[in-house]
Amino acid sequence: MNPTRVTDKTLGMRVVRLEYEAYDAMARKEWYKIVAEARSMYHLLGTVMHHRVGKVAVGQTSVIIAAASAHRADAIDAVHFLIDSLKARLPIWKKELLDDGSDTWKQNEAIDLSLHRPTLQR
Repeated sequence: MNPTRVTDKTLGMRVVRLEYEAYDAMARKEWYKIVAEARSMYHLLGTVMHHRVGKVAVGQTSVIIAAASAHRADAIDAVHFLIDSLKARLPIWKKELLDDGSDTWKQNEAIDLSLHRPTLQR
């Protein structure tokens, strides 16, 4: 399992909370593609992913991912692929609310997904 927690600093300013928004129909469609890719690449027996939307306080979990496989290397590699793919491909946006009352929308990370290689057949 790999929970991602809201951090409390950005560019030297204190983050009070995050607000996530998603384009639900598009996100679900891409979500299923990502899971299907992971299952075929890493020989997974099952996966669970959840990304919160709405207000998320500092220290709370925003994303959780679990993967099951016959070999732990497949599961661990799959979790890395899933989180990177989620961050790079899903239409989920986050706004950071700062302690000075300002806010800023954060852009999704540019991630080179070609770095993920399927594990060797066992």
